[in-house]
Amino acid sequence: MFIAAAATSSDPVTQAWIEFVGHLHPLVLHFPLALLLVGTFAVVWNWFRGEEGVGEFAFHCLWIGAAMAVVSSVSGWFFAEDEGAGKGLELHRWFAVASTVAA
Repeated sequence: MFIAAAATSSDPVTQAWIEFVGHLHPLVLHFPLALLLVGTFAVVWNWFRGEEGVGEFAFHCLWIGAAMAVVSSVSGWFFAEDEGAGKGLELHRWFAVASTVAA
């Protein structure tokens, strides 16, 4: 897999990019999370109002949030390379992957 191959690269430029992308994780995490939550709220709101479909606003919030969740998961995977290992980190990683797939 690309992430595993990139994370084990000995090239200093690649390592610098992995570190840079990894440290963006806290920044790129919160925006997609907010979009997914707002999009979900908009879908529920539309259902309560009896409207057909999910609505344009909710649709755009959800697809942008899902696309950004991929970026967030990748950056989190790289960020974890600097943070060490542990049971909590492994659970966090795989919960993030499952959430991204669900999004």
